[in-house]
Amino acid sequence: MASVLVGWLGAGCAIQSDSYRANELRTDPAWPSILTAAQKGLAKSEGNPKWVYAAYYSPLQHTNGIWVVVASGPYPLNKLSSDLELLVRDDGELVSYDSRQPAAR
Repeated sequence: MASVLVGWLGAGCAIQSDSYRANELRTDPAWPSILTAAQKGLAKSEGNPKWVYAAYYSPLQHTNGIWVVVASGPYPLNKLSSDLELLVRDDGELVSYDSRQPAAR
């Protein structure tokens, strides 16, 4: 029972930490331009601007000039998971994106 409680509390702290980090990154002055670059790059690659601009974007990390951003939403035709992980350079270049399995909670 104690190990379950410790695991549950640990997971709760990790979720709060992730949420705090995302909120901190959203206040970065570069975030609006990174968000726009992510949307434009994904729309160009996917050819489906409706999904791209309706999705929710959350920054996960910013290290060495690369932003890790997750786009969440109902992907068309359910071909991929509903989360995409994007790598965006500080200059706005969409480096890559791939489907992402939602974190188990």
